[in-house]
Amino acid sequence: MPRIDQPRRCARHGQAGFTLLELLVALTLLGLVMAAVFGELRFAARAWDATNAKQDRNSELLSVHSFVRQRLQQVYVRQRNRRRDDETSPLVFDGDSRSMTFLGTMPEQISAGGFYRISLSSENGDDGSNLFVSWRPFDGDDTEPVADSADNSRVLLRGVAEIRFSYFGQANDSVAPQWWNSWPSRDTAPALIRIDVSFAGGDPRRWPELVVAPASANAVQRLP
Repeated sequence: MPRIDQPRRCARHGQAGFTLLELLVALTLLGLVMAAVFGELRFAARAWDATNAKQDRNSELLSVHSFVRQRLQQVYVRQRNRRRDDETSPLVFDGDSRSMTFLGTMPEQISAGGFYRISLSSENGDDGSNLFVSWRPFDGDDTEPVADSADNSRVLLRGVAEIRFSYFGQANDSVAPQWWNSWPSRDTAPALIRIDVSFAGGDPRRWPELVVAPASANAVQRLP
């Protein structure tokens, strides 16, 4: 009897276990599944990082857009400056296709309050054009120059393909309102200011349309 039962027990043990070939196949399949899972995880991580980077760029762009819009909306014109347009009259607004200068305010986070002579300009950089802002305190009569320093200038945008400023309004009674590449009047502000920003091919950033009507376009504001 023992000799008869022994082969049956061995057969049952063989059916309950795995052969070496089956074990190798199972490990191979498991490795393939794990490789696929980790590949998907790496792809998801890269996609997440790319999405975050894009959101950061868009957030930065919108912050700059909002900052510039607020500065242009708050352009001030002094009433005593509304006089004959010549080189001796104190400058109210000066602008061409690459830069503009005007009187306005700066955010409390980066200034001590009061009015400033603000300049926005397109400057050439190592990787394209940069949108640059600088400001200096306004001295009342705007006769004493206050030198700019590293503390009152910032680069707002870097690596831009092109930045263009344009202005709409009636510079004098003899000319109909129109768009200008260079604002011809130094003692009045334009009715509209437009800033166009374009990026190089492959750059995912998109500049929202920016056309601003300064508060002083139709009403002269008196400084305290």
